[in-house]
Amino acid sequence: MRKVSRRHALSSLAAGGVSLLAGCLNGFGGVQSDDHHVSRTVDISGTWPMPDFDAANTRHVPGARGPSSGPTEAWRYCAPESTENARNGIHDAPAVRGGSIYSVEREALRARNASDGAVEWEAGRVPEGIYRAPTVMEDTVYLVDYTDPPAVPEVLAVSRADGSVKWSKRLGKQWAFSPLVHDGTVYGLSSGQDTGLLQAFSTADGTEQFRIEGEFSTVLAAVDETLVAGFETGSIVALSTSDGSERWRVQTGGDQFSTPAIANGTVYIASYDDSTSGGNVDLRALRLSDGTLRWREVLQSGTEIAGLAVGDGAVYAAMNKKLEFNNSTTIAFDVDDGSRRWQYDGLNMNSPVVTEGGIYVTETRQGFDTVEGYLTALAPEDGSVRWRHETGRNVFGPVIVDDVAVLVTKPRNYTKNFGCVRILA
Repeated sequence: MRKVSRRHALSSLAAGGVSLLAGCLNGFGGVQSDDHHVSRTVDISGTWPMPDFDAANTRHVPGARGPSSGPTEAWRYCAPESTENARNGIHDAPAVRGGSIYSVEREALRARNASDGAVEWEAGRVPEGIYRAPTVMEDTVYLVDYTDPPAVPEVLAVSRADGSVKWSKRLGKQWAFSPLVHDGTVYGLSSGQDTGLLQAFSTADGTEQFRIEGEFSTVLAAVDETLVAGFETGSIVALSTSDGSERWRVQTGGDQFSTPAIANGTVYIASYDDSTSGGNVDLRALRLSDGTLRWREVLQSGTEIAGLAVGDGAVYAAMNKKLEFNNSTTIAFDVDDGSRRWQYDGLNMNSPVVTEGGIYVTETRQGFDTVEGYLTALAPEDGSVRWRHETGRNVFGPVIVDDVAVLVTKPRNYTKNFGCVRILA
């Protein structure tokens, strides 16, 4: 029997939470009568616990190899087509742990059996908001309850066993981001029209440990006792994990930043100008200890960073051309000196993933009335294409666990507000 939990303060929700509905988009645009299709089961024992894999945002998955050449779909779940509410779809990348996949679907958090997608439980919520991408640590799922202003978002700790709420705490600003969980602390980041707010909560009971205001421009990265973020003032700032005090600050010429990644005692982050034409993109490697520069690479102008990944001696930067569809590049830089190893030119890309089996990127080609999505496997030694799998639509991710890829796909017309979670193996 399916277990359904509801937020403790919402007695107005109907019993049974958010129900599963019929109707699914298949891989090439047709609507099916069933929203859950299983071709075969898969064995998934690995983890992808948070949006960028770890608290350092490396997107490097040790031990995973990803799908082999010519992967096929094992199972999928698609949200029903809807034009009524922009929240009626699949939102953000799922998290994976302990043989379960945790994804935000429509207006609920659902736990699905990773082998075949069967629903284990769902946590319903208010119809005015959605959850951000979840983070799963040990026996708890952490996520942010994102609502429209003037409502105030919350960070929640939810039981992995049945979806019941362990604790919830309000964030201080109107717009919130996925929480960062690191060394027994949940870091909740929210922003308002004036400034942003960082709040630190104990994972055990939600006790607030500290809060600081700042003009945060990126999500956080954490290693050991240091948090790193980009600020709207053009600064890269390192903070103490214990009390939020500033450790160092580096000023850049850009006003926008990529998500920071930390590896090898180094912070990797790109800054760029958010103007229409765009200035140069600067990729910096800064020492985590004091922010001093290890190396800096000036990249082509008119681009913005889609995402970084760090692993196996290289930094992989995916860049999309501003005002140009279907024109993107992934460049591999040596972690020690920033020298270029190779460059792959492709379609619109998302953040890469580094595995023992290669580098994985998702790509999308936008046409006037068509869209093509691909999962592409690149060779780490030279960036050559090993294989490409067509998804038939906008594709996001990937999440790589063991020899499996977990993708979120969306139609070209976002007003239809549905999407699919797809398992390729």
